[in-house]
Amino acid sequence: MLKNIILIAVLLGCFSVQAQNLVVNPGFELRYEVDSANVRPSDYFSTNGVTGWCTPFSKFLTTDFFAQGVSRGPQVEKRFPAANKAHSGNSFAGLYLDAKWKEYMRGTLTDPLEAGKNYRITFWILLSEQSDIALYNLNMLFFKEYMCFETSLGLSGSISQCTINGIEKAKNDGVWTQIALDYQAVGGEQYFVLGYRGSEWRTKTVKKQRTGSDLPFAYYFFDDFSIVRHDGARLPVPAPLPTLPITRNIYFDVDLAVLKPQSKLVLDTLAQVLKSRPKLHVTLDGHTDTTGNTEKNLILSEDRAKAAAEYLIAKGIDPKRITTRAFADEKPVSDDNEWNRRVEFFFTQ
Repeated sequence: MLKNIILIAVLLGCFSVQAQNLVVNPGFELRYEVDSANVRPSDYFSTNGVTGWCTPFSKFLTTDFFAQGVSRGPQVEKRFPAANKAHSGNSFAGLYLDAKWKEYMRGTLTDPLEAGKNYRITFWILLSEQSDIALYNLNMLFFKEYMCFETSLGLSGSISQCTINGIEKAKNDGVWTQIALDYQAVGGEQYFVLGYRGSEWRTKTVKKQRTGSDLPFAYYFFDDFSIVRHDGARLPVPAPLPTLPITRNIYFDVDLAVLKPQSKLVLDTLAQVLKSRPKLHVTLDGHTDTTGNTEKNLILSEDRAKAAAEYLIAKGIDPKRITTRAFADEKPVSDDNEWNRRVEFFFTQ
């Protein structure tokens, strides 16, 4: 199962509009079907099947994952009742940091970085409205191997570390800020961990501390990571590129199995992935909202899965590589029925 997950990560991580982005699943949109036997309950990336991402710790210090219809746990739901929208797509991540408790996230690269080569690292960040403080910097640690730690005190074994300045530019006004830096590779970097590892806890106050015993904290949302090789002079901060909606779901209007234009864009990207990896198969699961009778919804969900399959076949994908399933209204993901009228897709070998 793990090999399949890594393969899927490599596939979508390789797609780029211009230079190749080496970050697997850079916007957290690609998710795999979760095998409950291999899930760490404390890791929201793992429990939600987020390809290429996880917490670097075996317990505690969890990274939060936000997406439509995803529960983030009772503590997060209580503290952040209305999470901000993603920078692009439907998914993004969150880290909590105070003077004693600091969370981290680990990402995966499609290929190891080359020694002596220059890379541009960018990501988008947003400070939550509930934050008391803002940080001045974060840190990114690079690893050759996949490692799991008990606590942040044991976060060792990195082959390189860089400081990311300018984090205080991220505001709590709902507008995402892009952070960028240049990095020269040591060589062999395959994984990175993002968080705070500075020797001096430097912050600035953004609002008066609320009443209570909790320490002043900062909570940051993250989206759209990129690590791209470049040569020569340092690159200017790039303008945001238009993003293809690479999501887990394809949505439909009420009582219809007609593909929307934005759904066709998703399927176009999916067809490119399948063409690049001839041994990969895809399963398309059709769903309906919770209105109407079950018999009618079963037919409708089947028609929706078939519509997606027929589109892929028309794009040149062998029908033998496509499996369709229909679930009617058995698996709603939201109280808002707009999100329940969908086709989900999963890769298999």
